[in-house]
Amino acid sequence: MAVILHPNETIFNDFCKKSTTCEVLKYNTCLGSPLPYTHTSLILAEDSETQEEAFEKLAMWSGLRNAPRCWAVIQPLLCAVYMPKCENGKVELPSQHLCQATRNPCSIVERERGWPNFLKCENKEQFPKGCQNEVQKLKFNTSGQCEAPLVKTDIQASWYKDVEGCGIQCDNPLFTEDEHSDMHKLEHHHHHH
Repeated sequence: MAVILHPNETIFNDFCKKSTTCEVLKYNTCLGSPLPYTHTSLILAEDSETQEEAFEKLAMWSGLRNAPRCWAVIQPLLCAVYMPKCENGKVELPSQHLCQATRNPCSIVERERGWPNFLKCENKEQFPKGCQNEVQKLKFNTSGQCEAPLVKTDIQASWYKDVEGCGIQCDNPLFTEDEHSDMHKLEHHHHHH
């Protein structure tokens, strides 16, 4: 018997999904973004046994809000791994593209703690090429904050270490506020004479 594929089904659908048991999603948002599905699986997040644990891990990763350019690209990856869509006993795998997009902007992760194995792009079974993922369609709040004393900047040359998107303020942190105003007074003083 011939296999009839529905137009919207691609032949490679199979390696874009992984068989597992789906469970009802306990949270309807991931990192603040509403999820358009009702079931998930923890099979991809190897550091979490329960959804509560996955939620805690996501909270830990949220520290990357302070590296705005990283935060913008890592949210979909984290949600695709920690709270993926699961349907009919199959969980959607995050695409290779979703993984690769985080490597440069999030180089701080590599330096500070290293990526866990299940978030390494070399892991082709976890991150197959050419797959579409439901999470990629979500709108994330991509505005991260820079942690003081860093400030947001798009000027690459002034980014602080690996914190892409954040730089040191022009105010010299070595001077106190008072010293700054003293210096300004001096300047004004000179102008008047």
